[in-house]
Amino acid sequence: MSKFGDWFLRRSDGGTDEFSVIEGTYTSVASTPEEFSSLVNSQEWQEHHLLSLQISQLHERGIIPQSGQCYGFAPHPALSGRIDIERAMLFDIGVWQHICAQVFIQSESTK
Repeated sequence: MSKFGDWFLRRSDGGTDEFSVIEGTYTSVASTPEEFSSLVNSQEWQEHHLLSLQISQLHERGIIPQSGQCYGFAPHPALSGRIDIERAMLFDIGVWQHICAQVFIQSESTK
């Protein structure tokens, strides 16, 4: 799981999928464990999928998640239309996951 609550799930065939609670997407990111390991060690991939630059900014401001916590946003980026690092805060992982689920459930029900 990323520090923003996105999940990286290993499939039975060895591939890895990303479930993004920020974007509300589920995509394949790697075909093999080796490919995923290579991607995770790439700065560009870290910046895009793990928001490593934003994490660095939050650490500089003293906002560092403890065990069981992750970063989240109020309002959720799906509602505001963008990731606003100034609106990042710490959440209990379960609370953030619940908020994200509600955002996307509501979004689907209004379509």
